[in-house]
Amino acid sequence: GTSDPFVIVKIGTNEKMTECVRETLNPIWDCTIQLEVPYDADSVEVQIWDNDAWGDNDFLGLASVSINKLKIRMHKYNAFNMKLEADPRYEEDADEGGVSLDICGTVSFHLKLTTEEAMKQASDQQAASAAADIFVSGDSFGADEVRE
Repeated sequence: GTSDPFVIVKIGTNEKMTECVRETLNPIWDCTIQLEVPYDADSVEVQIWDNDAWGDNDFLGLASVSINKLKIRMHKYNAFNMKLEADPRYEEDADEGGVSLDICGTVSFHLKLTTEEAMKQASDQQAASAAADIFVSGDSFGADEVRE
């Protein structure tokens, strides 16, 4: 089957969500998400969820990138292609009608860590987005059923 995936990007307690892409296993979210990076944040999480019109949304997996990794290349886009991972925080949300799901697939995205000052100095507002710029696309992700 297919999914109706959407992304939640989370940095510390700050998070934003993309639009849902209907009936696909290969979604592309052609969007930029700008989030402020809290002082105590240590990573950027890219969470993939399946929109479920008749119940709770299903967790499809996440990818996480260390803020320290982004600091090495401040003000530049960093490309990532990462395998989705399970997370015990969302274990209950990774099932479909009582059927346990294995996390599978990859997600590709770009992140840029920058400062407010650098954004103000940039002449091209699109090139100088906010503290964390994220472009996300998925590749054949979803969940494989595991019958118990």
